[in-house]
Amino acid sequence: LNPNQEEMLAAAQSAADAADLELRRLHELADIDRGALRPRRDAIRANDLVDSVLPTLAAFAKRTGVRLATDIPPGLPRIRGDRARLQEALELLLRHHIRHTETGRPVALAVAVDDAGGIRIDITHDPAPGAGADLALAERVVMAHGGTVTATPRHTSVRLPGAGAGAVARTEDR
Repeated sequence: LNPNQEEMLAAAQSAADAADLELRRLHELADIDRGALRPRRDAIRANDLVDSVLPTLAAFAKRTGVRLATDIPPGLPRIRGDRARLQEALELLLRHHIRHTETGRPVALAVAVDDAGGIRIDITHDPAPGAGADLALAERVVMAHGGTVTATPRHTSVRLPGAGAGAVARTEDR
């Protein structure tokens, strides 16, 4: 292959990979909507959940020229859920808003204990499109965990219920 053909082949492979990812997200959405995908219900340290996505998102924000500001207090309560799925949902939401924020502008992430003993994750961002498989999947995953996602043009709030009194972490402490 000549260099032009190799470049075209690489572009085609990249487009095929993106389409494959989109189809997998749509398949997951269908599974959640059918009730076929049941998330785990482990007690998860909320700080660990949020902290686990920050390095990847900070690097992504830096590459795109967006400032990622965080306010995450220590000692957040445990929440009940599937850590991997909740990490994916949080990363999908933040990545979406970082991607659609103007260069040099901030995306702010603040986490707090809500009135019911769960957590509230607030994301302040530039206006961004509110559609797509990534956002739909993130919202469905949060809802499958008993949480909510509320969005306005410049603010997204995610609420996740607490694990409750006496919750024991089964997978986090292995």
